[in-house]
Amino acid sequence: RPSKVIFTEGVVIAQMSVGWVNMFAIDTTGTVWSWGGGDAGNINRGIEGRDFATPAKMTKLPSNIKEVVAGSDWNYALDSHGNLWGWGRQGGHLGLGSNDNYPQVPLPTRLNFPDLNGRVEQIAVSELSSHALRDDGTLWGWGSNPRGEVGNGEMRDMSKQPYPFAWDWQKYENMVMKPVQVLDNVARV
Repeated sequence: RPSKVIFTEGVVIAQMSVGWVNMFAIDTTGTVWSWGGGDAGNINRGIEGRDFATPAKMTKLPSNIKEVVAGSDWNYALDSHGNLWGWGRQGGHLGLGSNDNYPQVPLPTRLNFPDLNGRVEQIAVSELSSHALRDDGTLWGWGSNPRGEVGNGEMRDMSKQPYPFAWDWQKYENMVMKPVQVLDNVARV
């Protein structure tokens, strides 16, 4: 049943984002709070500690966060300078790693994407992919792309796959490893 989430006295929440099992909130000072997940989801919370039921400050993020977005096993924060911060179990979905290396990112890390650094206006995630709206109205995507989720015009040819349709999730087949531009003239994502 619904119950009140208890924050430190005086904290006013400005934005919420709910992932698969983790929750995030930004207060009016730009501080991000995290809770939920339990033992299995601890790495996705982006904090150290074992109290999953109580919101905790994410101290590894700057204080100027304007948006937080929760994915299934990865998360983003967007700072007021247009920079992305990421963390979670699925480093490949954060745009980190290579075809054979998908690191876990237990604490928030500033992501370095030359085409996006300092230019991100908005971030969105789905179960498999991530998208960022840049300040010039271009939309950029990355992540798992077997069914065309990224939007770059590519996908796995399911007509050549035996039933049941499958690909090797452990090898991250059809991953778009780094952000690629997928649309122009986008106002909101």
